[in-house]
Amino acid sequence: HTLKDPASSLDNYVFEGWYSDSSFTNKVTEIKGSDLKDITVYAKFVQQVKFTFTNNSRGGYTLTSCEGFGVIEIPSTYNGKNVTEIAPGAFSGQTEITEIKIPATVSKIDVTAFNDCTSLEKFDVASQNTTYASLNGIIYNPAYTVIFKYPMGKKDKVYHAPKTLDVVQSNAFYGCLYLEQVNLPNDSTGIDGVGKIGISAFENCTALKNIELGYLANYFEDRCFMGCTSLQ
Repeated sequence: HTLKDPASSLDNYVFEGWYSDSSFTNKVTEIKGSDLKDITVYAKFVQQVKFTFTNNSRGGYTLTSCEGFGVIEIPSTYNGKNVTEIAPGAFSGQTEITEIKIPATVSKIDVTAFNDCTSLEKFDVASQNTTYASLNGIIYNPAYTVIFKYPMGKKDKVYHAPKTLDVVQSNAFYGCLYLEQVNLPNDSTGIDGVGKIGISAFENCTALKNIELGYLANYFEDRCFMGCTSLQ
């Protein structure tokens, strides 16, 4: 009996073959007549994505570019070393990516890493990551005091910041296509960095009409609202 390809598929993955074990070491293509009985076979799918990595000064690898579509899962290791950084423009212009999964090993993400990913709706950061965390598809630090990146293609029209938020990182909302209203905390108090809105934080958010700043905003860096043509 020849095994056929599975009827269903996974986004951004292609079927690689059937295996007799869950570790995918023993590939099978057919089951002989004498073996016809209740057996379990495992389907292996391979992600269709092209990553480029370079060595970095921290003893790991930096993801420098990615080409793909749909859901992208960044590997935690490459050539036996941890993937620890995501470089400037690594995903820039990848207009068919809808979700990016970030492993626990990544501890540095450049602010321009995800620019112009127009279909990107969600980030999913591994719960074991000690530098970054995700909430509602958005990248923060684990204490939710800093927002690092809001996905450009997220279709929500309103963003309500966590009450803990103190800092809007550079490029955090850069080019968001659908966002019309941003509500920042109106009772933030603290010492260092409170009130900082970074360079190009809301640049080219052309649908953005209103920002409720509250007491958070007392320090604005360059180009915060450049290109926000709908801002009232």
